[in-house]
Amino acid sequence: MSEKNCFYCGNKCNKLFNKKEYVKKTFTNYDIVKYPISNYICDDCVWAFGSDSKIIMIDKEIRSGNPRNYSWYITNNKKIAYTKKHIKELRELLLNIPEIPFKIVLSDSGQKHLLFRADFNFEKDNYIIQLEEEKILININKLKEYLYLADRLSAAIGKVAILDCEKISYIITIEKYYEDLTDYENWLKIYKKPMAKVAAWLSKNKEEASNEYKSINTRTI
Repeated sequence: MSEKNCFYCGNKCNKLFNKKEYVKKTFTNYDIVKYPISNYICDDCVWAFGSDSKIIMIDKEIRSGNPRNYSWYITNNKKIAYTKKHIKELRELLLNIPEIPFKIVLSDSGQKHLLFRADFNFEKDNYIIQLEEEKILININKLKEYLYLADRLSAAIGKVAILDCEKISYIITIEKYYEDLTDYENWLKIYKKPMAKVAAWLSKNKEEASNEYKSINTRTI
């Protein structure tokens, strides 16, 4: 059986799954599929668009459902799913990629099919992830710096406020919390950059970040 390219992701596939059966008439994103002239869909994309697909979680739990509802780490031989309860694990993943090639999808809303949009990476220190509909270049060293600052702000004003940090009430709260605005000023220089969105998404919540700050501060007294 001759190989064709997948309509969605562009990878080589057979002719088992015809586009007419697997692409809804309401589908409008022809501008972002990888091979729009193809009439075929690959096995992985059939799975990715399924409503009752097998899903293996990071904690080994096996579920069935729609893959779009999860974040993903995918390699040539594994598909590992995460929810927002696994922010700590996702953070560790982005800082310590286990193997290449890989693709990472961070799903915030669960409303969009993202897996076919994501690209495989072949480097562990500089790579691209898919955060919702946006492709974002990650540099490990810079991400560590961004996460440090995001955590510092979260400890003072909470995770939700990190990307909306110019409000005067937040500035006052941060200054009272740290008696200093150095970290805030450093974050202000970068928070509109794409990678800052990732850092904010992966940052620790207010309670966790605050407890860590207090713990470190206590040990240094």
